[in-house]
Amino acid sequence: MLYLTGASIPYLTGASIPYLTGASIPYLTGDSVPYLTGASSPYPTGASVPYLTGASVPYPTGPLSPTSQGSLSPTSLGPLSPTSQGPLSPTSPGLLSPTSPGPLSPTSQGPLSPTSQGPLSPTSQGPLSPTSQGPLSPTSPGPLSPTSQGPLSPTSPGPLSPTSQGPLSPTSPGPLSPTPPGFLSPTSPGPLSPTSPGPLSPTSQGPLAPTPPGLLSPTSPGTRHGYDTRPQVAVQPPEGCDMISGGGDPAWHPLCLLASCLQYYSACNTKGCPLTSGYACECLTFDLYTAVNGCSTC
Repeated sequence: MLYLTGASIPYLTGASIPYLTGASIPYLTGDSVPYLTGASSPYPTGASVPYLTGASVPYPTGPLSPTSQGSLSPTSLGPLSPTSQGPLSPTSPGLLSPTSPGPLSPTSQGPLSPTSQGPLSPTSQGPLSPTSQGPLSPTSPGPLSPTSQGPLSPTSPGPLSPTSQGPLSPTSPGPLSPTPPGFLSPTSPGPLSPTSPGPLSPTSQGPLAPTPPGLLSPTSPGTRHGYDTRPQVAVQPPEGCDMISGGGDPAWHPLCLLASCLQYYSACNTKGCPLTSGYACECLTFDLYTAVNGCSTC
């Protein structure tokens, strides 16, 4: 029968029927057809149509009978009948017909068809195809391929390779190597080596050594109470200290000494030194050496 094959029926191919395109038929848009909206038609709801519910149909309701009018009969008018005009009928001019050019037809060129050239087809050249040349393909030369020469490959000569000559390699002669010839090596003669003659060495003769021969050392010659009394470094008392010295050296009177410390070396007080008595400056050796090195005797 030619009508079953669809060879000579133009309605199945959609070549010469305007109902499939939806250009000149209002039934596809639903603007003036109440049957699609269900507002004034009892057929979509099935309330008064016995054929949709099958409750009061006098015909046999056998599901697989070829001549019955049940819901599953091949000649019934139910929603699943192969000859009905419902939205799921295989020969209906709806959008879901298997021979219509709709977006979900198995032979259409829509984006989800198994034979279409869409981005998700198994044979397409899209970015997610297993045989495509996209950046995420397992055999592509992209930056994340296991055999690529990208910067993150385990065998690439990139800067992070374990055998590369980069600055972070454990065997590289870079500045971070454990045995570099740089000036920061623990055995190098650099300025920060513990045995170097630099200014910060504990045995050096620099100005910050604990026993320097400088002018302000607390144990240097010419001192009194641990202070250097030579003219170039003598502590100058504030004005009026000679009036309370009692004839002695005004620079070493306890009150004048405290005033001198507060006047000339007040920076030490910010370090938390206890300047609470008249002998605080003398006992804490607030000279210039202490001011430079901090209140080490607090």
